[in-house]
Amino acid sequence: MVDTGKSIEEYYNIAIKNNVPKRNCYEKKSILIMFATLIKRSVWNNVGELDERFTPGNYEDNDYGVRVIMSGYSNVLCWNSFIFHYGSRSFSQDKRQYLNVLDDNKKKFIEKWGFSPNYYLFTRTELVEYITEPEDSPISVLEIGCGLGDTLCYIKYKYPNSDVHGIELVEKVAEIGNKKVDIKCGNAEDLEMVFPSKFDYILFGDVLEHLKDPDGMIRKMRGYLKDNGCIIASIPNIMNAEVIYNLLHGDFTYQDSGILDRTHLRFFTKNEILRMFNREGYEIEQIKGTVTKTTKTDNYKEFFDVILDLVGRENKPLFDVYQFVVRARKI
Repeated sequence: MVDTGKSIEEYYNIAIKNNVPKRNCYEKKSILIMFATLIKRSVWNNVGELDERFTPGNYEDNDYGVRVIMSGYSNVLCWNSFIFHYGSRSFSQDKRQYLNVLDDNKKKFIEKWGFSPNYYLFTRTELVEYITEPEDSPISVLEIGCGLGDTLCYIKYKYPNSDVHGIELVEKVAEIGNKKVDIKCGNAEDLEMVFPSKFDYILFGDVLEHLKDPDGMIRKMRGYLKDNGCIIASIPNIMNAEVIYNLLHGDFTYQDSGILDRTHLRFFTKNEILRMFNREGYEIEQIKGTVTKTTKTDNYKEFFDVILDLVGRENKPLFDVYQFVVRARKI
């Protein structure tokens, strides 16, 4: 926990409430942030010291976490421990220098391991929120494009009786993740998948927009879902105000990540998301937009007032959405 301005007494009270025995308090992780990490001497002896190429810091803990996993050990987050951390006391207050080191060390990590940790490390808690069963339920979950498997491990932490599996396209990422949780490597559009049973949930965290045939994929997934099973997916919104603003100024510039990620093959609006799931035999149970923190509709009010006068004021919330999260039930 970083400093949020609370008093020492308040932090003591948080610790007293949090640091109690629990039935299930451990979550496997790909990395552990090293402001408070307990490492067994046997692990340190086998894995070795921190890689000094990441001096003075940043991504050394990412690197060490991967090395721990590749050496046959586990990184475990203990939820019933509380650590107070002031945050960023080891670095200069020069923000530009800090960002330069951060960027340089990210490149070093990619050179060493062959993938970007930022892209494959996310725990998609906003998708897991759409799983609604009691936490002792024996649910089964498949995640397409699961990265290093951290979302699956989070589900296993939240639902100890769950059965979780993943599919990941990038071979090195799948190899590392498979040491934590069952992950098969391959292109899910072409892969013939064999699992012991069908699934209650299939997750697509920012995946469908990367596929050649997203309709075909969710049609294919019907065969892997139980009766009344659900797809939970997050899908970027091409109607986002930033995209529209830039497009109407002549720019549609691809980026390394985000709505205009250069690896995206398909683009969606809310209406197209609804149509896709409906025509493939799903009932939309929930769809919710994630709103950008700073929206172009607020920054450039006069510009968007003109747009909204043309298309209708009811469309303003759609311009402010960064991505949609949808829960669609097989019917």
